[in-house]
Amino acid sequence: MSKAGALGNIEFFDEKNNKEYEHINIQGLIIHIYNDEIYIDKDFIMSKMPINFKYELSAIPLVYKTGPIAYTFSIYQVLGMIQKLAYSDYEKADELLNLCDKVCLDFATLNNFKTFQYLRDAVSYFILSTMRDSCREREADGIHTRFKEQLLSIIPNGEIIDNYKFNRSNVPDFMVKVGGMLRPVEIKKNRATMSAVKQISRYINFYNTDKGYLVAPELSGSLPDNVIFIEFN
Repeated sequence: MSKAGALGNIEFFDEKNNKEYEHINIQGLIIHIYNDEIYIDKDFIMSKMPINFKYELSAIPLVYKTGPIAYTFSIYQVLGMIQKLAYSDYEKADELLNLCDKVCLDFATLNNFKTFQYLRDAVSYFILSTMRDSCREREADGIHTRFKEQLLSIIPNGEIIDNYKFNRSNVPDFMVKVGGMLRPVEIKKNRATMSAVKQISRYINFYNTDKGYLVAPELSGSLPDNVIFIEFN
């Protein structure tokens, strides 16, 4: 079997199952086709991973026809590694997923290619979601930092209660003390809708406070008497 872009094919042989498979080198990436499955050279994949990345996988030994063993990961193992890597380094994970694409698109005729494609799309979606959430967290951190820096001009005599023990199902952005009263604060980077009003109202009721603050660039809708809107860009 010959593939476009291959620099050289070397036959492998599985004595137990009496089957041959190929060793193909594409731009330095060593892959193996065996039983219609794709395997990638272990050393190559690990060389692309961050030094501190740890993932417990058993390498799959494939034996050269002439004797030596090639230690490999199946393409599905590699997808699992990429998904875990996305938690700590989504840019690197995306780079490795693109690498897998270059390999597997050349082998779209394999029987299990559709399975790979479905799983690959799921991992890609996970990477994009992680990337989006990370961007939102950084943006939220910036808004929260500005709010804390400007607190006294936003809420006169306000004091943020650090390390307040929130109920894990009811977590406002801050709890502030104003005139001896505790009040929750919910911050929105865009327009505060009725959904945000319901959210801060829930915090007010849960923590049994007299009022709460809804902070946003603008407000859509009306407010109950116990919600104070603060315009903050």
